[in-house]
Amino acid sequence: MLILNKVKDTKTQSSAISLVIVLMAGTFSAIFPLFIMEVESQTAIPSGDVLPMNMVYDPVNKMVYVANIDNGIVSIIDNNINRVVGPPLKVEDQPVGIAYDPVNKRMYVTHNRNDIVSVIDTTTNTVVGSPIKVGKEPGPIAYDPVNKRMYVTNLYHGTFSVIDTTTNTVVGSPIRVGYQPMDIAYDPVNKRMYVTNLGGTFSVIDTTTNTVVGSRIKVGDIPGAIADDPVSAIAYDPVNEGMYVTNFGDNTVSEINTYTNTVVSSPIRVGYQPMDIAYDPVNERMYVTNSGNDTVSVIDTTTNTVVGSPIKVGKEPGPISYDPVNKRMYVTNLYHGTFSVIDTTTNTVVGSPIIVGSPIKVGDEPGAIAYDPVNERMYVTHFGDGTVSVIDTVLVSKLHYLLTQNEVWGIVKNGILIEIETKWPLKLTDVSMQEVMQEARTPESGLLNLNQHEGKAILVSTQRAVGDWVWGAKVTEVATPLLTKVIKKAFNLP
Repeated sequence: MLILNKVKDTKTQSSAISLVIVLMAGTFSAIFPLFIMEVESQTAIPSGDVLPMNMVYDPVNKMVYVANIDNGIVSIIDNNINRVVGPPLKVEDQPVGIAYDPVNKRMYVTHNRNDIVSVIDTTTNTVVGSPIKVGKEPGPIAYDPVNKRMYVTNLYHGTFSVIDTTTNTVVGSPIRVGYQPMDIAYDPVNKRMYVTNLGGTFSVIDTTTNTVVGSRIKVGDIPGAIADDPVSAIAYDPVNEGMYVTNFGDNTVSEINTYTNTVVSSPIRVGYQPMDIAYDPVNERMYVTNSGNDTVSVIDTTTNTVVGSPIKVGKEPGPISYDPVNKRMYVTNLYHGTFSVIDTTTNTVVGSPIIVGSPIKVGDEPGAIAYDPVNERMYVTHFGDGTVSVIDTVLVSKLHYLLTQNEVWGIVKNGILIEIETKWPLKLTDVSMQEVMQEARTPESGLLNLNQHEGKAILVSTQRAVGDWVWGAKVTEVATPLLTKVIKKAFNLP
């Protein structure tokens, strides 16, 4: 007996189909809560020749702008169709930092080889005027929405340059901060810029007067990101009005009270070599990627204590970004070229410790990450192969059910299992994840031979589904020819 219950998903406007199949012979009953919707293309989008480093979302034109450091271009991606629009924009050498001016609808791009900033009109996608000369080796850049200015860190000079975005001219002399200013964040309440200095200090700039406020604030060892890395190691907590920074050198996170500009209590001990940090406004927590031991630490910003045990993710986690719609953190795993997705309600990894392969397959060396709130997608640069990947966060949310139920349904085609809803090819192995992690067996050594089930629908019990691999797999049910035909028709399978 086949029952199809179709319910309209009011959020995604997709159809949620609950399929109940009962085999009258009594062999099994199964319920499939599945979501039929258009799946994003999993092919990475070429953004440039190599090294796409940073990117910013233009909410007006719904475009993503990608700075490609090695070939002096900025690529533009239309995120309605996930395609590069037109030829890349030729700018100056080594574009590194990029920031958006929402008033004049322009992108500002720093170039650390020739010490300038380029300006792109996002309406016409053309470079505006001559490059703006700033300090030596400009890097990260941030926008002040009150005074309509761009603040540029000059790594070599230890200074800041300030650009008036109305006239595209530099305002006054460079502002002296600390040794090698690395990262920058804006405090909208007190109207100040906070910058990390490689020497273990914070500098604070009053954006009204463009003067340094007080003395440098001593924090931990090597605060902020490594130069030119697509990592933002500062995050602002608007509830408690504190600025949080990762200290890469001593495995801690420091909080600065933005009213008194003093460090709050002792540094918070996290994992090994913390890199990036992102804020969850719903649960009022900071999420910190620990690149040295492949974990994410969670900090309760009310008590400044670490919540629970570190969350295990992929190899060398780096940039992290928050999805406010599905309430999840997206973590790029630099070494593996993968993503991990964390449910911030339960602080568990969604689906599996490492989401790779078909659900989220990204390019080499994922770097910067940005969220598109209109289409609910994550965009990721890959400086290893010159591409940008796009992740449909709604689809990931829907797949959470499938990836945690420890069962996979599919049709066997050419010896490969094709999952019935997503149409993704899966490789089944009886090898457990523990065996792989302990290097006791390779997944290929336990590859299941499905040739005897060719063309049939089968149910596979799993230890865990990780991308295109299904670990600890065992075929538990084989559908009859009639039931196979019904499933193929219901899910539009060949």
